Amino acid sequence: MLLSLNLIRKFVDIDASPQEIADKITLSLTEVEKIEKKGNDTVIEIENKALTHRPDCFSHLGMAREIGAYFNVTVHDPIPELLKNTVVPTNHLPFSVTIEASDLVPRYMSVVLTDIKIGPSPKWLSETLENIGIRSINNVVDITNYVMIELGQPLHAYDYDKVEGNEIVVRKAKKGEKIQTIDGTVHNLNDSMIVIADKTKPLLLGGVMGGLDSEVTEKTTTIILEAATFNAIVTRKTSKT
Repeated sequence: MLLSLNLIRKFVDIDASPQEIADKITLSLTEVEKIEKKGNDTVIEIENKALTHRPDCFSHLGMAREIGAYFNVTVHDPIPELLKNTVVPTNHLPFSVTIEASDLVPRYMSVVLTDIKIGPSPKWLSETLENIGIRSINNVVDITNYVMIELGQPLHAYDYDKVEGNEIVVRKAKKGEKIQTIDGTVHNLNDSMIVIADKTKPLLLGGVMGGLDSEVTEKTTTIILEAATFNAIVTRKTSKT
């Protein structure tokens, strides 16, 4: 896993050198494999297999909490403030969600956002992602990836106009069903896997990768933004399969 020190320092005020921070991580949590200067940032590569029992550390905020504890400094956690914010809907496009696999997806949330303008991300965003090994695609896809690496909550954006019936269905895959993911690969599914589907087809392989059929492109003007909690064991088995 790659960590941006610029992003870590967003959450914790610390003047320790990259090497001092790396030494604390190695001694207290997991092995640091490399420290590399990239532009105006420093990237620390850590061995993440040792963190399978620490999902709270699979984000920059989580690692900032650990580093703040090592150096006994305050961490600026944005979550409490974010929880106070609410958004009042101003538009009501046709849209519904049906959950048929609540045992495997205990929490599923989505919202429709209109008047979207797809374009390149600002330089700070694209550079932050690319420094830690995530290809910059466009402003919408990039911000979902940024929130994931920043706060640890994976997000996914669908093109609203490509979702047939304006309905999201959270269900198990059907045996023999197929999905072409955004990397162009066609996968054969089985009924142990989770999919997010519309009325006719799978749109996303739950917890793994989105589908090409509902991909956000330069023509997208309305999106469905998703945040969900998928069963970790099912997600891992699906990914390995």
